[in-house]
Amino acid sequence: MFGMSFMKRPISTTLGFTGLYGWALLFLSAFISTCGAAQDASPVGQDALKDILKEQILGVVGDKLLVERDQISVYLDDRRLVVPSCDQKFIISLPFSDRSTVEATCQSENWTKYIRVSVGEYRSAMVYRRDMPAGNIIKRGDIKFVDGRGVSEDKPLIKTIDQVMNRSLKNHVIANEPVLASDFSLVALPNTTVAESVETEVLVATTTINRGVRLDESMFGRHMRRGRLPSDLIFGTGELNHLQANRIIIAGDTLRRSMVSLAPAIKKDDLIQIRIEKGALSVSALVRALSDGSVGDVIEVVNAESGRPLRAKIIDIGSLEII
Repeated sequence: MFGMSFMKRPISTTLGFTGLYGWALLFLSAFISTCGAAQDASPVGQDALKDILKEQILGVVGDKLLVERDQISVYLDDRRLVVPSCDQKFIISLPFSDRSTVEATCQSENWTKYIRVSVGEYRSAMVYRRDMPAGNIIKRGDIKFVDGRGVSEDKPLIKTIDQVMNRSLKNHVIANEPVLASDFSLVALPNTTVAESVETEVLVATTTINRGVRLDESMFGRHMRRGRLPSDLIFGTGELNHLQANRIIIAGDTLRRSMVSLAPAIKKDDLIQIRIEKGALSVSALVRALSDGSVGDVIEVVNAESGRPLRAKIIDIGSLEII
């Protein structure tokens, strides 16, 4: 009996230890599997949410700018960007005139971010404002300019309004159709004023410039003009970046003082790339100006990604220094 009792005790102890060890291994394995699954699911979830947001951005930008989706790039690769699971569709808008930034909002999650986009190179196109019959004489008010990135160039397009002013239509045209060279008679009106022989080089807008937009040399070309010219023409390009349009300037318009006003160095809602350096560390960020300002002014700005408010000093046109 004594021998039997002696043999049972170690067997029971061994089985108990083995059972506990097995349960511990099972629990640890399950924990590791759960953690691994969570880690695997996290990036997949963000990828899916970013795809949903991207599709909505492509749809809105494509519709508003009249471009195909394959011409639009949406930059959502930043790992710091966390897109929420939104109960409703994101609200997408183009809040700035540069057309390179969209504002995405999820109201149910109280979430708003500015996201960079790029579209094929901008070009303007002329279209008719209304239906007009053959024989109609074209005036400035009959033509309007639109974003031409979605307009086919299979047929020769008219590029400047001077090419069609006082010309007679030889075909019936329809509102919002592009203005084609083939729509016009090559003969000008008999009473068109004969130009004088003196030629003067002037600045002529090559694209439509909206009111409030800062001027840039790339928006203008140099052309020779004959005859009597306005007395307030602007001939040089050195001062253009200090000026802004105070009305819509149409492609083909000759640049005049009456069309422009002095522009602030930084305008409200301008997006400015800044760089913060501290020792060997250098960080760049995109901030949005909350007010206009001149060189030397201190203005409030907000980080376009995080929404954090900052103060910055204007050191040059389009240039800030965080203080």
